[in-house]
Amino acid sequence: MRARLEAIYAAIPDRARRVADVGYDQGLLIDALLLRRPGVRVVGVERQDAAAQAYRERHEAELATWGARLALRTGDGLTAILPGEVDVAVIAGIGARSVARMLRAAPGV
Repeated sequence: MRARLEAIYAAIPDRARRVADVGYDQGLLIDALLLRRPGVRVVGVERQDAAAQAYRERHEAELATWGARLALRTGDGLTAILPGEVDVAVIAGIGARSVARMLRAAPGV
């Protein structure tokens, strides 16, 4: 993994069992979590249809194997996540204003 992604991955506590990757784009963090932490469930949120579709196409075989451990959703930020659904939400590679907007839009998450 690239250094930045490795740092993000390392910042997620080992005790976190439900992790959201908001704006997952290529899904590299999703892949790392599912491959390296067997007990983790991941919610991936992406608002760009092309990125979401590309991820699904690249991981067609894995999606069947990962099953209930991975939920991919189309949405904008934290609004696609239910309150209490995840232990940790990662919002990386997104500008500060967009992150602030996401946090304001979903105060209960």
